[in-house]
Amino acid sequence: DFYEDPYNPILTGFRNGYQKAKGKSPGKMEAIGYDAVRVVLEAMEDRSISRAELRDRLSQLSSFRGVRGPISFTRDRVNSAFRLIQFRDGKYILVR
Repeated sequence: DFYEDPYNPILTGFRNGYQKAKGKSPGKMEAIGYDAVRVVLEAMEDRSISRAELRDRLSQLSSFRGVRGPISFTRDRVNSAFRLIQFRDGKYILVR
C-alpha cells in the first residue's frame, strides 16, 4: 500500500529482511516506522544526545535515503520530499 521504487536498494533490503522475518510483505506503516527509526539513529550517530541536539541534527539532515524515498526536514518540520504516483493495473507507479 505504498510505492515500491524498484531502484531503491534500501527498500529491497528492508522488504527482503521483513519477508524473511515475518513471512509477509511490509506495508506502509512498517516502512514509515523503519524510516523513522533509521533517521533518528543517523542523527544520533551511535551516541546519547539531548532532545535539543536531536532536533538540531534532524534539521540539518538533507536527503536521507529512506525506504519510501528521500527524507529531509526544514525548520518548519516539513518533509520536503514529494512523489506523484498513479495506481494502475493493481500497482503503484511513479509518475516521472
